[in-house]
Amino acid sequence: MGGVGRWCNGAVVERGELARVARARDAVAKSRGDGQSGGQGDGRAGQGDEDRGVVEEAVAGAGRAAGWLFKAGLSVTKRLPGAELAGQQLRKLEDLAVNEVRKRLDGVDGPTGWPTPEDDDEAVEVRAFERDPLRGAMATLLNRSVSETRKEAENHLFVGVMRQLTPDEARIVAALSDGTAYPLVHVAGKGQQVILQNASTVGKAAGVTLPDLTPLYVSRLLAAGVAEVGDEDPGLATQYDILLTETYVREAEKQAKRPKYLRHTLRLSAFGHRFWQACDPSIQQLPPG
Repeated sequence: MGGVGRWCNGAVVERGELARVARARDAVAKSRGDGQSGGQGDGRAGQGDEDRGVVEEAVAGAGRAAGWLFKAGLSVTKRLPGAELAGQQLRKLEDLAVNEVRKRLDGVDGPTGWPTPEDDDEAVEVRAFERDPLRGAMATLLNRSVSETRKEAENHLFVGVMRQLTPDEARIVAALSDGTAYPLVHVAGKGQQVILQNASTVGKAAGVTLPDLTPLYVSRLLAAGVAEVGDEDPGLATQYDILLTETYVREAEKQAKRPKYLRHTLRLSAFGHRFWQACDPSIQQLPPG
């Protein structure tokens, strides 16, 4: 184990990780100095500019990884999922930065004996990492988490929910948005085995295209946290009776043979109201004056 470590939010962030970023920055400085040194000709100065662009991009990535580790407040190899991945990314980006400088210097001053990125396993792994869409997507999310505000985090969550919705489900959310509660019924058979879950009149009330799939739509909205199930409302007795005449409910009754009806209500959840307030298309957000 290397270094005494530095305390950050009660957890140790190893000095070795910070030293790697510092070494990469030193590499950039060396590249900058070599590229700008007098008496070497315009060609070498131009090469120095190219060096700096390549290396600074790699160092920027390493810096983002280090920032994520500090914000997490955890050791690279412990406790938080993704911390080890971020630490590996940091080390690989730093190594890529140094090797890129070495490659450029070899081209100007002759071979130095250092391994080139093509021969370096770490550099190959970095390129493979960049081509892996799943790991790349996770790295992007971790990098965004370093600096996003509460509002941005909320918007990202809302966008994730929005992407899961079908047009019919959007109509159901709109129907629930005024706070109205709709009857919801489970059909159970022998031994309380549930034959049908989440049958509701909300589908027809919302004018969905596939009303027979209302139970599936409602199940998905419940799973997303947009809607919630409440107790039976005696004031909706007539609507419960209407719901029991639906074709898909009657088919479940036949399967159950001796059906038992579990009556509940469906309404928008507190999170669902926040979601609707953020994306209600009837409200036009005016640009700041």
